[in-house]
Amino acid sequence: MAQRNPGALFAQKSAEQEGGAARVGRLAFDAVGTPFGMYDAKFIAAVQEQWHTSLRNRSVAPGRVVIDFRLHDDGRITNLRVAEKNVDDLLSYLCEQSILAPAPFERWPKSMRESIGAPHRDVRFTFHYN
Repeated sequence: MAQRNPGALFAQKSAEQEGGAARVGRLAFDAVGTPFGMYDAKFIAAVQEQWHTSLRNRSVAPGRVVIDFRLHDDGRITNLRVAEKNVDDLLSYLCEQSILAPAPFERWPKSMRESIGAPHRDVRFTFHYN
């Protein structure tokens, strides 16, 4: 069984968004085997941009949503599920859609496919609402 990488990557929106809206949260990313910085950075940026766009002009209460999913080497997302949440269903749904809407993602580079040695990897995103 694969272990989760204890050193999660964090992506955080700047304190001010376009239009002067305050930051609404941050996204934490934990994936099995993450030596693929460029791919992961683009992946995180796509999800984060979708999430922040969906939250524009919304008031949110503090909380978090943890989502597990499988990222395939062809960029597809499957097995997406909310592992835990302490926010309402709408905010949880926005997190799910932030992962699904930009999919499919780029195909993995050959070196990444060879290094992972499997046609997919299991990923966990944690969305933190401030």
